[in-house]
Amino acid sequence: MRETPGSLLTEGLAAAHNERRILFPEKQIMPSLLRLIFTLGVLAGLAYAAMFALVIYVEPREREVSVILPRGQLQLEQIIDQPRPTPQPITEQDAEQAEN
Repeated sequence: MRETPGSLLTEGLAAAHNERRILFPEKQIMPSLLRLIFTLGVLAGLAYAAMFALVIYVEPREREVSVILPRGQLQLEQIIDQPRPTPQPITEQDAEQAEN
C-alpha cells in the first residue's frame, strides 16, 4: 500500500500524542475543542476588558464638523418645489380599519 503525505502526517501526530502521554502520564492533555473554546473565551474577555477600559478612561472631545457638499448633490430645488400633502381628517371608518 502506498503511503500518502496525509497518512504520514496523521501517523506522526498520533505518535507524538502517544509519546507525550508516555512522558507525562500524570498530566491531563486538554482536548483541542476545549482548548479552542478556552482560547476564544480568553480573547473575548480581553476584548471586552479593552472596550470597558476605553469607556471608563477615555473622554471624547466635542468639536464642530463641517462638510462641504456640491450643490448638485443636495437637489434642494426638487425638495422645495414639491407641494406638501394636505392632511386629511380621520374618519370613523379609518379608525375601524386601523383596528382590524
